[in-house]
Amino acid sequence: MQHRNVFPHRVFVLFFVLVVLLASSLYSSAGVPDKGYNSTVAAFSRVACEDEELFEYKKDLIRALSYTNKRALRAFSRIDSISAAELVASLERLVYEKISFDNLQLLESFVSLEGADAAMSWQFLDKLAKLDYSKGRVMTGFALLDVISAPELLALVDRVETMPEPAAWALKAFLLLPGHGRQDVSSVIEILNRMNKQQQWAVEQCCRIKNINAFHAMEIIRLLPALSRTDAWNAKGIFKQNAITPETAKSWVRYYFSEDQAQKEWLFFARTPAEKALFLRGLAEASDYQTWKINDLHSVTNERGREIAAATLRGASKSYLNTLFHRLDWKTQEKFQDAFGSALYSGKRGKAIAILRKATGKARVQAAHDITTVHIYILLSKGSELYDSSFRDILVPILYDRIGQRFQGNLLKFLLAVDPENNHVSDFIISLAQRGKLAVFFPADQEEQQRVLDLVTKSAFQDENSLILFSATFMKLLETIEPKTRTYLIAEMLSAIREQNTTFTIQLRVILQYYLQYYSEFVGEVDEIRIRMMMYEYGAVPLQLYTKTAFKEWKSDGRLSSLSVFHHDDDGRQSYSSNCRYLGKKGYRPRVSSF
Repeated sequence: MQHRNVFPHRVFVLFFVLVVLLASSLYSSAGVPDKGYNSTVAAFSRVACEDEELFEYKKDLIRALSYTNKRALRAFSRIDSISAAELVASLERLVYEKISFDNLQLLESFVSLEGADAAMSWQFLDKLAKLDYSKGRVMTGFALLDVISAPELLALVDRVETMPEPAAWALKAFLLLPGHGRQDVSSVIEILNRMNKQQQWAVEQCCRIKNINAFHAMEIIRLLPALSRTDAWNAKGIFKQNAITPETAKSWVRYYFSEDQAQKEWLFFARTPAEKALFLRGLAEASDYQTWKINDLHSVTNERGREIAAATLRGASKSYLNTLFHRLDWKTQEKFQDAFGSALYSGKRGKAIAILRKATGKARVQAAHDITTVHIYILLSKGSELYDSSFRDILVPILYDRIGQRFQGNLLKFLLAVDPENNHVSDFIISLAQRGKLAVFFPADQEEQQRVLDLVTKSAFQDENSLILFSATFMKLLETIEPKTRTYLIAEMLSAIREQNTTFTIQLRVILQYYLQYYSEFVGEVDEIRIRMMMYEYGAVPLQLYTKTAFKEWKSDGRLSSLSVFHHDDDGRQSYSSNCRYLGKKGYRPRVSSF
């Protein structure tokens, strides 16, 4: 038998109100002052003057209100056009109404706007209550806005509700700026709704530039829709720099990002060293987007960059395959459109998939060709996130060609021109060494090798943190440079050790001692003498404590085990299958991990 509640909902609410009234009465009789209650009664009485007995009852209702609802009633009492009947009706509704603190603050602003009345204020609260959390937070940006009317703000709630989340947060950032004009809010919403999410995020960051106002922000925002996704994301990185000003931000957007690639190439090199340094920091901040873009085109992938299995592609609908094709850049689409469309719609699914794969590979190369030389420099400097194929097979050959065309193949000239303040040179050189591509760029001339190493050490030898990546690739670097240049580099390191005694210099000592003990074939006679003198003067570090593998400990329980992780794609499945077969043949028992 279904159980039924013997107390209807309304009876329960009335019972709750009576309990609150009783508690309020006891609170009042205790003589405890209630400023919120007193100010609310005073505000209410200025509008709703009734007979004494009825007024006393209303006072008890006011006492029953929560803190936020008392403030809401005071807000309603400030509406110029509100009648006594409307205020009493609002009080009676507020007994049951639940209003968040954010919405209360918005109501307090709303009632002071031109054209506000009681009915419209309740409509406003009703609309706010229907918003999800993020859109509700966005609406709080309107709390201090007084340049629009109440009907306009009421209509804006519906527009905010339908905005994509990045656009809504960009709007919130804009609303917090000083100096809005009456039409600015409506204009910026229209612009944001036409933008892609990279442009919307750029708008949000633009509005966070130090000392920017709504007028200067609008000047920049109007330029952003013309930018590509990559340029918009890079602009966001520039806007995030502490040294950026509204004027320099607008200059970079108008006189750099708004130009075509050929113009961008020479416009950057015409900038001052300080401007280049700021720009490089911005590109480094924004490097993730282009890294993902190039990496994700390593195969036919989904929107998260994961490879779509061959079986999935074979079973996919024509519509889905067509969608995957049209995600590629327009240049690639134009080149492969006829062949792909003909194969797809004539029923040759296998051929269409093969063309899609080929087009995706071309799109990957095109994505690298479509960015500037300085952008490639930064991507390689931040190379740890790049796939090996993205680094070695895509970006390195393109940069090599461009250095050849513009700098006659001279790496030193390129580095001095692109990064005169030497902020990213060490990361760039070390990344190349780590991936085995330094020899492609490194000069054969010994003097030029030393000058490049001067740039590297100046950047890498700043402190123990900047030295970490250098130490990890030190051996790769030594393999690339000439013996005399090795001697030069070791001399620079020994000089740095003598200048100070810090954690940084201990790291340098460990690098040189490790180099001597484990890579002695690269050590010349003079270098060995210098390193041993350093070890005698400062003491040798017991490297064996850190380089000895604990095989005895690992075998003590008579078991050997390992954990292998495979990517969820065609290559991963093939690797998993072959690995299991191999282990099985050798007497091991592979099984799915419990982790």
